[in-house]
Amino acid sequence: MKKFLFVFLISCFSLTIISCSEEKEEYSATGTTDNTTTTDNTTTTDTTAPTVSSTSPSDSGTFVAVNSSISATFSDVMDTTTITTNTSNTTCSGTFQVSSDSFSNCFQMSSSPSASNSDKTFTVTPSSNISYTTSYKIRVTTGVKDIAGNNLESNYTSSTGFETVSFISHWGDNGSTTGYHSPDSLACDNMANGSGKTCPANGTQYIGQAFQLSSTKSIKYIGLGLCAVGLNSCTDSYLPYSISVYNDNSSKPGSVLNSYTSFLKDDSNFTTMYDGNNTAYGVDYSCVIDFGSTKKEFSANTKYWIVAYFSNSAWCPNLSEEATPKVSTMMQSSDGATWSVLDNLTSSNFGSTKHRAIRLWLAE
Repeated sequence: MKKFLFVFLISCFSLTIISCSEEKEEYSATGTTDNTTTTDNTTTTDTTAPTVSSTSPSDSGTFVAVNSSISATFSDVMDTTTITTNTSNTTCSGTFQVSSDSFSNCFQMSSSPSASNSDKTFTVTPSSNISYTTSYKIRVTTGVKDIAGNNLESNYTSSTGFETVSFISHWGDNGSTTGYHSPDSLACDNMANGSGKTCPANGTQYIGQAFQLSSTKSIKYIGLGLCAVGLNSCTDSYLPYSISVYNDNSSKPGSVLNSYTSFLKDDSNFTTMYDGNNTAYGVDYSCVIDFGSTKKEFSANTKYWIVAYFSNSAWCPNLSEEATPKVSTMMQSSDGATWSVLDNLTSSNFGSTKHRAIRLWLAE
């Protein structure tokens, strides 16, 4: 009996141990600790269309040099094989186009677009200089793709375009043109007579300079070199209150055709300009009348006067000497009605044939 009871107790103890072991294994399989590893093989596809983020020259840019390159920058890395341009003729082919006539014709480029900025920026160079005083627009077509294969959603076309710089069509002493200019500037020093710097008479408030064109021209800018050397800028109080266009009356200023009290003064855009032969002219320190996109027409073989009016007599224009008198002599007046010749240079300083002049230029 005792032996049977001993065997029975041993069996119960064994069953208890086995039961606890199973519970432990069950806990390990269903408990909060999970050491299994899961691999996610999901990939993300780029479906975002690229955009044109900027151009150079910028939209609405002005005074753009005619020898400028043109570029477009995208929001994404692009497939370089899809950025193309026309290098054969003036048809609007390729995905990168530049036009001045709403893309009826496009400017021919010298070579395929060059990539930079990690294939985000593409630059084209015209096969020859683009035209002066002309508005150009940039177009990028939906044929361009980013490296993920996404096309531009719609054609990009600059809304306003950029405008190239005007060119000098009349320079005071340029070839056969008439007027005055010499690079040897003689700045008056607040009406004081210096060595070789005889200034206009005290009380002078009007000063006139004539010009005459050999052919009729539509002019966008007229510039007068009125900022004297040594002045900080054309906003100085010594500079004119108004600049006017006069007709001619017996080789003197006649009546006012147009008068401007608002004009550009020492604008940083007017430093160097070019003529049709790409010859450079320094036009800095100028006060400039801007006739805008409508321009102003000046008739051929007709003398006009540009007259600067100073609200006080302490004016200081940037005058120049001119060895050979041209079509007219510079004039001065205290009332805008009675005019006299501004020809005060003495023979001891400059020789008897030399005359005063304002640096005068016209640009189309």
